[in-house]
Amino acid sequence: MSAAPIQVVLADERSTVAREPSPWTAGFAISNAGLIVLFPSRSPVYPHDTLEDVLRHEVAHAQSRAYSLSAAFVRDIIRDHGATAPASILRLVAEEVPFDRAVATVAGQPLGAVEDGFWDRQRVWTVWLPMVTSGEAFWLGVIVLAALAVWRRRRHGAQIRRRWEEEERAAAERDREAVNSDLTQ
Repeated sequence: MSAAPIQVVLADERSTVAREPSPWTAGFAISNAGLIVLFPSRSPVYPHDTLEDVLRHEVAHAQSRAYSLSAAFVRDIIRDHGATAPASILRLVAEEVPFDRAVATVAGQPLGAVEDGFWDRQRVWTVWLPMVTSGEAFWLGVIVLAALAVWRRRRHGAQIRRRWEEEERAAAERDREAVNSDLTQ
């Protein structure tokens, strides 16, 4: 499954679209439309160094799953390395330490190992939950419940039939005893 294409528009400062956002905004994304608008002349004043950085940032906005994924990754880092870990990583990045080295310094292991651990812990969400909540699992559950209902109904019916047979035997025994009692009198 591939993501829908994202349209990127490079807008001039004199364009109509440039009047709406704040003058410090170097770009914005309209995620439901798959559209990114960039203002090349504003990228040096934005907290990014290049237009490519602005584009990368806006693509993250256009792909909302990236936010969910990054939030889960940060929660995982906090869980494993403490509440101050993200701030420590960002402080190192602000000191111009590359991101992967900053993560390795704070986490005590390479970024790849941190990512692998994160993905291993996500199996419940990425493998088991989709499998259990799939249409196939739903219908399998319906079939199992139907089979269980049929089995219980048959078992209940068999119990009723046994009770009837016992009652009929008891009634027949009473009738025999009554007849024998009448004959002996």
